[in-house]
Amino acid sequence: MDPKGWNITKLKEWLSRPITQEDDHFDLKEKIPNDNDGKSRLKKEFCSFANTSGGFLFFGIDRSKNVVGLDESDAEFVTKISQIVTSHIFPPTICWELYEYIPLGENNKCVFVIKVFESLYWKKPHVFYKQEEGLCIPLREHGHMRPITDGAEIRRIFFKTDSYYPEYNIHVVEIFKRINGRSMPDFSLNEASIIQGFKSHLRSNSDSQTSQIINAIEEIEKKVAELKKSFLIGVTEGGETSTEANKQELERVVDNFLSDIGNKII
Repeated sequence: MDPKGWNITKLKEWLSRPITQEDDHFDLKEKIPNDNDGKSRLKKEFCSFANTSGGFLFFGIDRSKNVVGLDESDAEFVTKISQIVTSHIFPPTICWELYEYIPLGENNKCVFVIKVFESLYWKKPHVFYKQEEGLCIPLREHGHMRPITDGAEIRRIFFKTDSYYPEYNIHVVEIFKRINGRSMPDFSLNEASIIQGFKSHLRSNSDSQTSQIINAIEEIEKKVAELKKSFLIGVTEGGETSTEANKQELERVVDNFLSDIGNKII
């Protein structure tokens, strides 16, 4: 489901389908909330989409799937949403955009569609916190927003390797971008899990291109291991080491990956 380019006829046809019910990828909103409870819920819904796989919010459609529309201008709508979702969310780095607006052809009303993007692995989870309501880490699951209840669930969800593939290949590219910016490049446990899971996914769909990608990833892993080894030798035995040369070689293979392979997997 991609609402880009929809008109009112396409929107109503989609809404009329029995299978069109709020799910993990979209939510229906009758209006922009102006009460505290409604604003808090909207913040949590932004968090829930960013914490999982992203999704769409349709503004101007009620819970019964009736198109009622809003009469704000584009600028007014974006400003009102921005004012709501820029507080009480940590980290406040949720990426979203006004993805589409669908004119209704009457009284200048339209339906606004916001796209909330899934956040990168190192920005998750987004937490909602307000003193009167406490802390909440929301997820989008089975068509509803629900909070994570304990630390074990955080580990299960955010360290569950098979949840990253195949949609999460952008995370692998981001890991390698960040490697070059570290004084001592290495993979965290979560990053290593993402990389290994992504390689497993590629092997299940093996062809010449995926073999090339796997080889490039494994070359980076090899260079990281060589750099760690040379650094440890320098620390424990002293004297000249090949650390700087290994670091430059790692930067070379990462740059090659990002300029060539990276574009193929996003």
